[in-house]
Amino acid sequence: MARIKHGIIGTGGMARGHAGAFNKVRGVEVFGCYDVAPGRAEAFARDHGVRHAMDSLDDLLDACDAVSIVTPDAFHAELSLKALGAGKHVLCEKPLTTTLADARKVARAAETAAQKHGVVHMVNFSYRNSSQFQQALRIAGSGRLGAIRHVTGRYFQAWLASTVWGNPATHEAWLWRQQVP
Repeated sequence: MARIKHGIIGTGGMARGHAGAFNKVRGVEVFGCYDVAPGRAEAFARDHGVRHAMDSLDDLLDACDAVSIVTPDAFHAELSLKALGAGKHVLCEKPLTTTLADARKVARAAETAAQKHGVVHMVNFSYRNSSQFQQALRIAGSGRLGAIRHVTGRYFQAWLASTVWGNPATHEAWLWRQQVP
């Protein structure tokens, strides 16, 4: 089996989970990491057994086959587009983007990258480790459902009925989450 060189873009809190999970996957090496904050990637690499702390995003993209994007939400679209344009597999933390227009751009870029390079793009959800999700994986992996060709999931969030972070029906920071493509 060919070894997949995986890169992590953004080395804050969520990146720890990605490094830990990918370090457990046979055939995957967390090869490099990159962060805009000086010194942060080096410390992350040291703490998580990552071979290379890269000096630039381009260096990371040149060196890796796939990347996780675990930066603040506002940067997800730009970084996804750049990685997809470089022909890399992309695992982007949620949310994919902060606007519907950007989500559509990323979706188009992902479709193009898939057709041209066989690239896979996905959005990561923090509830992927729930017992329900794990049970669904066991059932799917058992073969009882036959060959699975496509999976779509939905996670309905109770905060949409709350004003704890502002009114989601009128607050600009939350409106994009309710738009339908």
